[in-house]
Amino acid sequence: MPLSSLSLKPFVAAESETFAITCAISRKDGALHLCFSLSGPLDQLRIPLPARHPERRENLWQESCFEFFLAETDSEIYREINIALSGHWNVFHFDCYRQGMRRKENITSLPCRITHEPQLFTLQTTLDLDLMERADSPLQIGMSAVLLSKDNTLSYWALTHPAEKPDFHDRRGFLLTL
Repeated sequence: MPLSSLSLKPFVAAESETFAITCAISRKDGALHLCFSLSGPLDQLRIPLPARHPERRENLWQESCFEFFLAETDSEIYREINIALSGHWNVFHFDCYRQGMRRKENITSLPCRITHEPQLFTLQTTLDLDLMERADSPLQIGMSAVLLSKDNTLSYWALTHPAEKPDFHDRRGFLLTL
């Protein structure tokens, strides 16, 4: 599957004048390959140093993080994958919209490669789809990000914002099918 590169849009349109977030994604050999890129005046954001030993952590959405959502096209089940800019991560399973949330314990690590330059931050990761149920099924994918500024303001970014408030779990935002 060729690489798809998509731009995330901020919930508040004025924020697009300051930052740009893109995500390149491909599916090949039972794995999903992702590369998130954040550009702009990064010194305005709270970006931690990369963790020496990234680990599973809770509540990553309360800091700057990248997220993606995977859903089988014929099921209400979906997964949420969070990766903080430090490299800490988590993977959750949901039975349906925001219900039945539990950690995907069979995923014990989510290695990533981080590059941080003054105006560009990139995070690359690969998710082994064999660790998910029905790894060979077509997937609907939503991609999103949360940015925490130095004044502790959060901004929300996604492929689209189909609701009146930011809601990355809304399946109408899972625009890509691989």
